[in-house]
Amino acid sequence: MHNLFITEYSIGFVCPALLSLVISGTIFLRQFNRRKFTPDRTSLALYFFGASVYNILNFFGFSIYSADAQIVWYIESFAPFMVLFMIRFAYYYPVRWRESERKVILASASIISVLAISEYWINSWNSPVLLFGHTSGSEYHSSAIPLIVACFYAWAAAVFIRRGIDYEKNNGTYSGILMTILNPRSREAGTARNFACLISLDIVHSVMIYGVMNKISISSFAISFTTAIIVLVIYSLYTSVYLHSSYENIPVIYRLTGLPLVMSLIMITAGGYLMMQSRSLSYDEMNITVIAELETDKASGPIPGKLPVSYISTGTNSGWKIIYDRDMNLPDIINSGIWEEPPNYIKMQRGSDLNDYSTIEPGRRYSTQIDNVNYNQYHRIIESRIFGFGFPYIDYLKYMHKTGRFILAIMVISMLLIITILPVLYYFGVTGPLRKIIRNNLEKDDSLEVEENELHHIEKILKNTPKSKPLPETAEEISPALRKKLKEIIAYLENNYHDDISREGLASMIDLDPDYISRFFKIYTGMKIGDFINKLRIEEASLLLISGDKSVLDISLISGFESLRTFNRAFFKIKGETPTAFRNNNQKKTAGK
Repeated sequence: MHNLFITEYSIGFVCPALLSLVISGTIFLRQFNRRKFTPDRTSLALYFFGASVYNILNFFGFSIYSADAQIVWYIESFAPFMVLFMIRFAYYYPVRWRESERKVILASASIISVLAISEYWINSWNSPVLLFGHTSGSEYHSSAIPLIVACFYAWAAAVFIRRGIDYEKNNGTYSGILMTILNPRSREAGTARNFACLISLDIVHSVMIYGVMNKISISSFAISFTTAIIVLVIYSLYTSVYLHSSYENIPVIYRLTGLPLVMSLIMITAGGYLMMQSRSLSYDEMNITVIAELETDKASGPIPGKLPVSYISTGTNSGWKIIYDRDMNLPDIINSGIWEEPPNYIKMQRGSDLNDYSTIEPGRRYSTQIDNVNYNQYHRIIESRIFGFGFPYIDYLKYMHKTGRFILAIMVISMLLIITILPVLYYFGVTGPLRKIIRNNLEKDDSLEVEENELHHIEKILKNTPKSKPLPETAEEISPALRKKLKEIIAYLENNYHDDISREGLASMIDLDPDYISRFFKIYTGMKIGDFINKLRIEEASLLLISGDKSVLDISLISGFESLRTFNRAFFKIKGETPTAFRNNNQKKTAGK
């Protein structure tokens, strides 16, 4: 696009868009591989996908130097629906909660969102589009949409706080709302509190974007830089809390890739802003050097040739009087005033930031608009008179765009390298010996027999911490409260054995240290957790083998196994024969009857 210019106002949206897209894609891919989409994971994935779209739209909205950018803001007005997925996630994670309330809230919120979006579209369609500086858009600015977004986030946070209170009450550790927020006793309450805090940060971010940038005279560059870093931190913390508390096993490669990816994107974003700032300062120095060499007294007389500026003006009581016009198409007096930086359309409607010439700093870049064309204006004071030198703003955009393209390429290439090279190194490179050690220890350990649950084993191998806490030797010695919790675990496994289930996630359900969950479970049931899960899966697989005509591979995936090899090994261990032999023998018996 000939009018697409990457500047310091748009570059900060690239890394948040990339990170949220990776998070969303990872969650979707995990569900696709499992052939099962759960409402909590799907909601979180859709939230991050919406966040990616939102940041991509902002990137284009702040990069397209044309009234065509208005279409971006129309699409971005659907932001409330993105937050609805976070509300949905709050009601579903980790288990369904208050179904009737959820349905009413989501239905009501959807209606409110449609009304707010319709109001914005109607008023924006009937309003003129203003172009100034780094963005363009209708002179009508919706106050309803940002307020609704903040309210939706607040409701999602409230849902998590209420769920935390319920967890504390069920565990008998409730000591007030304040203590639930400050010092939750149970692990699940702590997770709910953490999500509520992160959502509160999202509220702060929304206020900064919709409120501070539009209402307060703070540098747009500073706001863009701050919000870009905040968003990256928020997204990474969301995934960190989710992975730490999730009831599913997360492959170690996802965890090993995640931290370098987040850290690199944060550093690249910060470095990119510094590069853009340096580029901007070099542009100012170049133009200041130009105007320092101009002789303004010759500009009002016969002009020997085109001066390297668009116009030269001098400050008067009635405005800026043009004394030199390179293209001979400007008015005699500039009445639009000047701003300390390119304002958005809300600031532009309020009028000039500077009405007193005595406050103008020579050598600093200011912004103005003449006949709907934007200019950068620099100043010199000569013999007590102030002169303004104008340069086309589009020249500045072209100057910054070169660096912007370079930074964009670094961001994309860095992300691709991290999410491709690290897996290659893990599977085929220097981490191969460590991987072999992990695999060997899996055979001896009493934890889950699921291949992805590897970080725990890394920690256990390296730490090898002896267990000193005494444990009961029989099921009768387990306390009634713990037996109740173990029954909840069993019920959960019976309903979710198709899913990836981690020992850490199960331990969080009963607020028990993960190091003890396997031993308590074996004492109570006589089986390891992995054996119990495999038994449930094999029971389903046996029925499918006898009664259906699906392939053994399909049945293994339907039953919850990651691979056919794992399924065959578990089936033989429990049934004493291979799945194919089991099917043939039982089908013969059925035929004989």
